[in-house]
Amino acid sequence: LSVRTCNNYLFWIRLFLKMCLLFDYKVLDYRTLEPWKEYKKKIWFLTDEECRKMIDYAKHDNTKDELTKTRDLAMLYVFINTWVRVQELCDMKVDSILDEIQIEWKWGSLRPTYLFNEHLRLVNLYLFLREWKKIKSDYVFCSHANNCKWHQLSRASVENIIRSIWINAWIEQKVFPHLLRHTFASRLLKNWVNLYFVQQLLWHKNISSTQNYLGATNNELKDVLKRTVIV
Repeated sequence: LSVRTCNNYLFWIRLFLKMCLLFDYKVLDYRTLEPWKEYKKKIWFLTDEECRKMIDYAKHDNTKDELTKTRDLAMLYVFINTWVRVQELCDMKVDSILDEIQIEWKWGSLRPTYLFNEHLRLVNLYLFLREWKKIKSDYVFCSHANNCKWHQLSRASVENIIRSIWINAWIEQKVFPHLLRHTFASRLLKNWVNLYFVQQLLWHKNISSTQNYLGATNNELKDVLKRTVIV
């Protein structure tokens, strides 16, 4: 188990022991259970070149039919260019797409995300091709298998699609859908987007969660300092 998971368990054990002490039960003093020290987790992300390699492979993948290729490419665009998580992408409804895409957040409320120009056109192209193939589903990204054409894609299916693109694009860094969310956040910070705006776009409750991405962009500091050197 990770240190964070162990600390979560310890929190509830401490709370239980504290309650027992209030009722005068002879139990271990909850103050003797100290949480483990958590080290700051390194956040990995893809470079712009690696993102383009994945997109390029998805565009020219001849192993899939046109409908499936368009679906997978549209899915990749959504992951790379928005804050969306896997389950939120799976739950995305067709009637939520207007000028922006309304995505149901993990707490049940609707949150807007924005796709522009080619990205939104690609999603609409996929929906058009799907309708032409007489595949009807309330969900934007659905299965094309004969036995479940109207079913939404599962988390495992989406992860397998992204994994397949990563392997065939010959990228060293292991790629999974949430890594693309990290990439989106890191790209915003590298383009000098205000930290508060990044927090709003990622829908973090605490800005401390957003600050974790700052360490991922420290490689840019050297270039910034070079531009400020007085010769």
